[in-house]
Amino acid sequence: MKARSDQGQKGKTLPSGEAVPGEQPLENEQHERFVQELLMHRPQVRAYLKAYPDSSYEAARANSCRLIADNGVKERFAFLKTEQRSRLRMDSDEIHIRLVMAAIVDPADLFDSKGNLLPIQDLPPEVRACIESVETTKGGGKKVTFISKGNALQMLGRHQKMFTDKVEHTVKVTLEELVGGEG
Repeated sequence: MKARSDQGQKGKTLPSGEAVPGEQPLENEQHERFVQELLMHRPQVRAYLKAYPDSSYEAARANSCRLIADNGVKERFAFLKTEQRSRLRMDSDEIHIRLVMAAIVDPADLFDSKGNLLPIQDLPPEVRACIESVETTKGGGKKVTFISKGNALQMLGRHQKMFTDKVEHTVKVTLEELVGGEG
């Protein structure tokens, strides 16, 4: 597979000096679209139909099997899937930070000094991260729902092992069993 020269960016290289397999976009734009659709967890036939919209279902079924077996497509998909996983992985610290943000988010950060709702792109990123949904009401207003502060606090407490459930066990042992070592 050839590396595209029009990318204008330096690619990663292996210790041998070769480019990382699958790093460069596929030269065939429809093949690249097919891979991008697969990354969105689409079944391969649907991914093929997105890349080749004029194709019949039967042709898409046959050709998607052929395309998925192509080495260039396999390498590109594997590379992008690995990158996607690394971007989406959250460690314990990141989860802790998100829970703290949800627990302390201030709804006043949604409004300007005159009480008007700010456009979503003008909200601080930590406030946007705590929004569960935004709906437009019948009157044209906006309804913003935050992640539950109560749930966030409860999960934070559990994460920090602040809450312990006490479990009592009752065992009936006679004095003879205790002295005799049977209990």
